Amino acid sequence: MKRNGKFLVAIASLALITACNKAEKKQIQENSNEPKKAVESNQFSKEQLVGNWVQPNPINSKEVQGFSLLENGTAKSINMATLLYEKWWLDNNELFLVTTSIGNHTKSTDTLPYKIIKLDSSNLSIQYKSDSDQMVEEYTKK
Repeated sequence: MKRNGKFLVAIASLALITACNKAEKKQIQENSNEPKKAVESNQFSKEQLVGNWVQPNPINSKEVQGFSLLENGTAKSINMATLLYEKWWLDNNELFLVTTSIGNHTKSTDTLPYKIIKLDSSNLSIQYKSDSDQMVEEYTKK
């Protein structure tokens, strides 16, 4: 019985020391004079993305291709018959595009996440991260 009592006292003492140590660390952090690091955040708005975004067509430099992002969350393709943009939304600086790819006797729908690298009144740079590469696409507002 004495053995169990000593064991319980040891466990209780350890718990008390641990609790006091955590409280002391928290107080030191709160009272620290070090400046707190600001989290860098580029907050993009839905309104900035609404519009027609195009890039040169890689097959025919006289044409452009891209997508149109509408206020209601729908999207449309611009000069792209085999890649249909259907929906879009913005979440934490990521642009999500729902696309349907049409091939020979095949059709697939995907939701593609793009990190917004740059967005201003006339330029959009987005990065798609896949397992094999990190492709950046550049668009101009039309």
